[in-house]
Amino acid sequence: MKVFEFFGDESDWVAAHDEAEARATLMAHYGISAEDVTGSYETVTECDPAKIEFFTEEYDEEAEETITQTAAEMMAGKTRPFLLGSTYG
Repeated sequence: MKVFEFFGDESDWVAAHDEAEARATLMAHYGISAEDVTGSYETVTECDPAKIEFFTEEYDEEAEETITQTAAEMMAGKTRPFLLGSTYG
């Protein structure tokens, strides 16, 4: 699978086999239409899954920092599309 970033006021990252599947996954996750996607996001780009990191809920007491996980790690062994994460810009 690949990682697609939907960039706008809010950015979302979706793991999917292609952009069409990523759009369908995003629409299903949020219950939005294709027009909502077009109106809400400025760009859709394919990203390197090894370079996209997300914070987990785990905390490393010794290092005093939140543990992160790459999109590649999150996608390991998965074959179905899913929303990786979201943030407000």
